[in-house]
Amino acid sequence: MKKSILTLCAAAFINSSFASENTEIRSGILYEPQSQSIVTMLPDGGIAAVNTQDGTYKWISSASDKPLGIVDGLLISQQQSTQSAVMSLVYHDLNSGDSLNNIQLTLPDQVKATVVDGASHRFNVQQLNENTPHQLQWTFSGGTAQGIAPVKDLTQSRNQELNDSLSGTIDLDTKNRTATISNRTFQVVNTTARIEQAVMTGIEGRQFLSQDESHVLISNRIPSDQKVSYQWRIFDRTGQLLSSLESPHSYAPFVISGSQLLLLEPATGQLVNGELVRNAPLLKAVNLGTGKESWSIKVRPIAYFGPLPV
Repeated sequence: MKKSILTLCAAAFINSSFASENTEIRSGILYEPQSQSIVTMLPDGGIAAVNTQDGTYKWISSASDKPLGIVDGLLISQQQSTQSAVMSLVYHDLNSGDSLNNIQLTLPDQVKATVVDGASHRFNVQQLNENTPHQLQWTFSGGTAQGIAPVKDLTQSRNQELNDSLSGTIDLDTKNRTATISNRTFQVVNTTARIEQAVMTGIEGRQFLSQDESHVLISNRIPSDQKVSYQWRIFDRTGQLLSSLESPHSYAPFVISGSQLLLLEPATGQLVNGELVRNAPLLKAVNLGTGKESWSIKVRPIAYFGPLPV
């Protein structure tokens, strides 16, 4: 394989690092390379730390429902709230999962601080950026749930959604294990555009960065009349090919941990006796050498797939 084919565009990696302290695979799923763990949402509520080597649980906690970040050796997680305008944050011991403190924060009246999307609202919390780990950003959008609007109402519907968008920041005090609402403003970044980037030259296919931006996945549709499948090729930053394998998905959020590809397969659905049966997203580990699955566990979906009003 010619070296020129594997040349990487260095500018695409200026802000990346080979070993991030922790990486968000998806909202509510954190990879922590130092302890070889993934802290994730569980399908029926609660959170767990998963050993990336064998997929076993290191600990399980019902004290919170959505991991947000790891700061100063502490896990910050969100607890499902049953009240509007109230958000619950929990400090956990990262090694044991023990709950260390629960903080109730007051948000604007219309905000529903849920851990999963609803038919008429969406709430998300994440670390502001890698340079300010002690700050979280929250975003909320809501309105009236509806199905497909008539053509004449499309502009009005979009404007209503924009008018109902709110955001803010939260300051973390890890020493005292507290948190406070702040008045800082921030710009929401489109992470999707950052992940799909053509950073390798001379190779056909869609190109995707790993969640920590240290690896590249190149995806190509495999011609077939029988099934939809894709060839994935995984490269490191120097252009070395690490693995080639087949997948039913054109892309999935991923990171590389040692000799394993860690990825999140999306939720799926199938008709059984005329009824739609939903399958939870799968967190999977695939051996880079053999291309075979090492382990998989179900995780909680955060997108809303329920019925919409007509």
